Amino acid sequence: MSRSNLKLIKLDVFVGERPIIATMQYGYQRQEIRRKRIVRRYKTLDNALTLATAWMRRDGYVKDMIVIHHELTGLELGTIRMNAQGHLVEKWVWDSDF
Repeated sequence: MSRSNLKLIKLDVFVGERPIIATMQYGYQRQEIRRKRIVRRYKTLDNALTLATAWMRRDGYVKDMIVIHHELTGLELGTIRMNAQGHLVEKWVWDSDF
């Protein structure tokens, strides 16, 4: 293989493979925290919204919150929080009450 066939690869192509990050923040200290994965990465916003909501319904407790943000821009896109009644409260940057 000669040097003329080699091409440089842009690094930013591989950095943003899954730019949407969801982080679970626990409301109370629980024993099973060490066994759970608290950061998940998503490729599209649609996947992040649906799967983070399902994640909170499955593993969330009262006062737990998931913060969804974009890796490259650092913009917080929204939060999903579980209230005392067990309902999910979602606030997004595109809503007027954010």
